[in-house]
Amino acid sequence: MMPTAPTLLRQATVTPGAGAQNYAPAPSVRSIACENIRVACIWHDVRRKDLATMLGVSYDYAGRIINGKANLTVEHLYHVSNALKVPLERFLVEHDEHGWGWIYER
Repeated sequence: MMPTAPTLLRQATVTPGAGAQNYAPAPSVRSIACENIRVACIWHDVRRKDLATMLGVSYDYAGRIINGKANLTVEHLYHVSNALKVPLERFLVEHDEHGWGWIYER
């Protein structure tokens, strides 16, 4: 069964079993979502002020979301998803340089 968005955002960082010498923590779902929000905001020309208004949060908190340091809530993720007309699931997946095509879709 696929975990729901609230469950995914609550999960701690998962580290693949690469061994101690190759230890590199995997990004958390929360940091992946923040990065995807940042890229989507850049592409759709949404500034921090606009993001703060969209979410009903302070300018500083919107800046922390864009910088990947915010304690992102599922409600905020839903608001961004609806405002940018991007499916919620796309914000929860880590994309490589070839996987950003979803941003161009409207």
